[in-house]
Amino acid sequence: LTDTMMVLSIDFKNNTATYIPVPRDLWVQIPTHGYDGPYMKINAAYEIGIDQKNYPDKLPQFTGINGGGGMAEYEVSQVLGIPINYYASVDFYAFQRIIDILGGVDVNVQNTFTDYSYPNGDQNANAGYCDAQNVSTDLLTACRFKVVHFEKGLQHMDGATALEFARSRHGNNGEGSDFARSKRQELLLAAIEQKALSVGALSKSLSLLNALQGHIITDLSLADMADLSNYLKSGAISQPGHISLTDPNENLLVSSWSSDGQWILIPQAGQDDFSAIRSYVNLHLQ
Repeated sequence: LTDTMMVLSIDFKNNTATYIPVPRDLWVQIPTHGYDGPYMKINAAYEIGIDQKNYPDKLPQFTGINGGGGMAEYEVSQVLGIPINYYASVDFYAFQRIIDILGGVDVNVQNTFTDYSYPNGDQNANAGYCDAQNVSTDLLTACRFKVVHFEKGLQHMDGATALEFARSRHGNNGEGSDFARSKRQELLLAAIEQKALSVGALSKSLSLLNALQGHIITDLSLADMADLSNYLKSGAISQPGHISLTDPNENLLVSSWSSDGQWILIPQAGQDDFSAIRSYVNLHLQ
């Protein structure tokens, strides 16, 4: 499943850029049979797009090497009401390596917080027992999760630390919500962009490409990537904007439960009615 979904909308005419985090728990219909299919969380779209064995009846644009990206593009476009022209899928390894090759990034952490339930990558561990049913919850938590902590203020982060900062979902001090998580990811993306430009990332292009080889899938051509890099390097965009779909003041989404017991997010207007979200996005992109 996709851990983080983020849209970057660039207006080349007016030299503006806007980040739009897409909540991973958004409940949408996934087109597994033509344009019909079951309802799932939107973060399942990419995985289903690349899974031809279990979903053989998908439309052609949702199959092949770019099937996952095509499916994710379609779902996000349906929600936001804007075309998604390109996608890039980066795994955790590449994310960390990019930051490490850049020499780390400086992030202005807004709140001190601790997450006592950060996954340590071993979610099937049974604390040395053969059957997890015989193990106490405390023991399972201790071997499956770890504690991560961040102090308020400017912090220098390597790749591993930055990944923890971006992925944390159960922090205290107001940092356990999707809204707080998306704000942290925006801060981190801005820090990566700033560092890439300051160190002349183009001079590190060979190292970056080697780091990404086998760990990134995109429908951007090399020429497209070069043009985008040159545009960002020009400094035409001074400060990217941000559109939050989970801002409680906007009342766009509400929490609910699926028929099989999953915690989900649906539009305030009702399931499948993304009209208010589309209007909100369109208003802020003008």
